[in-house]
This record gives sequence, structure tokens and C-alpha cells, in this order.
Amino acid sequence: MATPVSVRIERTNFEGSWDEVCPHCSRPQEEHRITHGPFKEVLYEHRMPCIAEKNKLHKERRRIVLTAKTLIAIGWILVPLVYLLLQQFVALIGWIAFGIGIFQLAMVTIKHFGNPDRWIPGHKKEKEEEFRKAQFIYHCERNPEGFARLRLENLRSLAQDGDEKKI
Repeated sequence: MATPVSVRIERTNFEGSWDEVCPHCSRPQEEHRITHGPFKEVLYEHRMPCIAEKNKLHKERRRIVLTAKTLIAIGWILVPLVYLLLQQFVALIGWIAFGIGIFQLAMVTIKHFGNPDRWIPGHKKEKEEEFRKAQFIYHCERNPEGFARLRLENLRSLAQDGDEKKI
């Protein structure tokens, strides 16, 4: 295509020589040349990518898009999910710590107050009375003859005192 002498030529996306060989398809750069114009006395020259270069550009863009999708997945899905899981884990640890604290409070309270004989009124007296009754029944069952003699002695002493109400 012949260009008029008064038209200025301007390149948009190619800085090399049109006589060079394309590094992607090994053909002359001239085959990738497209001209538009002249527009307002300017002829624009563009270098269009060949099929091999288009495939390379497509793969690069695809890698960039995949990286962006991965970053979005991590930033908008995984980070909040990990945050929520950690929050639940911390809450669980909080409940466990609360339970341990209650247990420690109970242990300190028991240590402070000690034996229930100290802080429950009449507890020691009831315990001693139950122990005496159990001992009495145990020994009476083991020695019924001795129990009969003891009972006879008690009845004689009550009769001598003249206390018939207790008999």
C-alpha cells in the first residue's frame, strides 16, 4: 500500500524493525503488520499477534485469572472461615477454663471450710450417734449372751432405784 508523502506514520505497539523475524512463529514481522488510516494525515501501524503469541498471551492471562481467583477464595472464604473456627475454638477453651475455675473454686472452698463437721451444725454429733448405734448392734449380734446379762443388770439397777417408768 502506497502512502502519500504528506502523511506521517505512527506506530502504536511495535518498536522493532518490520524486517525482523517473529520470535513466536519464526515468520517476518511484516506479516503481522496492519495499517489504519490515514486519519488527519496520520497513518497508524499496528503489530497483530500471531497464533503462537496469542496462545502464550492466553496462557499468561489464564494464570493471572487463576491467581486472582485463588486470592479471592483465600481472602473472602478461607480467612473468614478460619476466623470463625478459631473463634469457636477460643469459646470452647473459654468454657473449659470456666469449668476448671469452678472446680478450683470448689476445691478451695472445701479446703477452707475443711471437714463438714466444722460447718454443718450437729453433723459430728449425728455421725457419732450413728457410729455408736452400729457398734452396739454389731457387738450385740456377736455376743447375745453378754447382751442378755447387760440387759438383766440394767433392769435390776432400775428396780433398786424404784424407777418403774423407765422399765
